[in-house]
Amino acid sequence: MDSRKTKILLIEDDNITRLFIKEILENENYLVAAYSNGFNIIQKVMANNFSLIILDIVLADGEDGIEICKKLKKKKTTKDIPVIFLTGQTDKKILVKAFAAGGLDYLAKPFVEKELVVRINTHVTLEKQRLKLVAAKQKAEQADRKKSEFLVNISHEIRSPLNSVIGFSELLMDKNYSDVNEKYMFSEHIHSSGERLLMLINDIIDLSKIESGKIKIFKENFSVGIMLTNLKDLFEKEKEKRGLDNVKLLLNITECEDDVYLFSDKKRIEQVFSNLLINALKFTDRGSIEIGCFKKEFNGLPFIVFYVKDTGVGIPKDKHKIIFERFGQDDNTLSRNFEGTGLGLSISKKLVTLLGGKIWVESEKGIGSSFFFSTPYFTKNVDVDKIKNHKELLSVDWSDKN
Repeated sequence: MDSRKTKILLIEDDNITRLFIKEILENENYLVAAYSNGFNIIQKVMANNFSLIILDIVLADGEDGIEICKKLKKKKTTKDIPVIFLTGQTDKKILVKAFAAGGLDYLAKPFVEKELVVRINTHVTLEKQRLKLVAAKQKAEQADRKKSEFLVNISHEIRSPLNSVIGFSELLMDKNYSDVNEKYMFSEHIHSSGERLLMLINDIIDLSKIESGKIKIFKENFSVGIMLTNLKDLFEKEKEKRGLDNVKLLLNITECEDDVYLFSDKKRIEQVFSNLLINALKFTDRGSIEIGCFKKEFNGLPFIVFYVKDTGVGIPKDKHKIIFERFGQDDNTLSRNFEGTGLGLSISKKLVTLLGGKIWVESEKGIGSSFFFSTPYFTKNVDVDKIKNHKELLSVDWSDKN
């Protein structure tokens, strides 16, 4: 059994027995804290991460192991630690009291070494399994809370454009509205609301396909510089539509001019860029948004790193990982104010992973955000079969990225 780093607390007043048990357990690679009495036991237990407590029922100076166990079981932080009693008594009434106090098992003195080891190993294993179940339960509860928050959020995201479509459609049908300009404005609202709904549905479909393993990657040779230039032009129009006159959209393709070609899924890379740019426009009301790329090697393998940098609201460092989770958002109330489901970054992370790269963020609250994502870099004339079989890319060390 692998018992490394497992801490056990031993309280036994008899020096020979205490040292004997301590030696046996240390030979099993346990870390044993051994004491002759129960003085300050609560503080000792709370200060250490003990997996098991071995406690003598009758201690010197009139100390009662059963009473000590009762105190441990009353504390929220110590009540779940399993207690095994040591006793030289065979009185069933005392053993019943010991179990009633919260004891899990007992060892009768004198005991056999093998029995001690087997019992301790068994209870330590059970405690580790219990902790795993507790952690799994907490994780499931957290996921359920996030799912509930997501469903509330997405219902709001669906309801708002639907209400807009219905409301403005009714106004268009109203014969009292004969003004052509007003009708055109109503039509624009219906169109933008329809686009929002379509984007939302596409996000949900994409996430479903990715998680079910049904999404397909189609690789082709394309110019990185041309792709980024087209994206900038496209989002210049989006910026104007949102009335962001105080925001400049910048393009940096110094390292990715027209002669730099990439063999990858252009559509999916554009999708990731779109998700990042939409977020940047959403959370930046002044300053600038810059898109670009640069070449970089990871573990001796060539990659192109794309980025979107903005001067927006920023993201706290403790939220850098959660924003890429399926139902994770930095701040639900903030996201609600700016609209959005939080699916975009989760989808982007999964797409980048499928392309053999990594996505990460560098940001601080109130300073702005810089999102980066990498993809394996191959030139236009590379051997396509070699790329498809280039399994080394899957073993790149990304430990320095969030």
